[in-house]
Amino acid sequence: MIEAFNQMPDKKLLIVGKGTKENELRSMAGPNIQFLKSLSADALATVFARCKALIFPQLEDYGITPLEASASGRPVIAYGSGGVLDTMIPVSDISSAERSTALFFNTQTTEAIIHAVSIFDNFAFNSAFIRKHAESFDEEQFVMKIKKFVIEKHKEHCEAKVFDFVN
Repeated sequence: MIEAFNQMPDKKLLIVGKGTKENELRSMAGPNIQFLKSLSADALATVFARCKALIFPQLEDYGITPLEASASGRPVIAYGSGGVLDTMIPVSDISSAERSTALFFNTQTTEAIIHAVSIFDNFAFNSAFIRKHAESFDEEQFVMKIKKFVIEKHKEHCEAKVFDFVN
């Protein structure tokens, strides 16, 4: 990410969080890259609400952060692998952006990130659609879906037992 944004000095990158490589990453970063850490939940929500997009270059099995950005109506530019394939709706062409939540790139390279960021402005994402999609992953919806699944499986199990008894 830092290498990519160093090659795009007209684009601003905010890196949120901290880690063991923080000092090394800071030393690599150009003036268009800012580091934010130890943010409160409200401050992080403000960052999401004001950002143009979340860039999610890593491979994760689920990835809650893209959903948090989506809850603020922000689209995601993501490495198209792992959990984002289950939680994001990728844009396929310019006309599909209105019903999409993310722009995927397929390789974790500087060039792929630069390309994705450079074409991002061609897409008109719909913040209300993105927010509504994120709501389908909230805790209440999750509990409701689990209950529905358990009830359906229990019903199938009971019907199978009755069928077995009759035969």
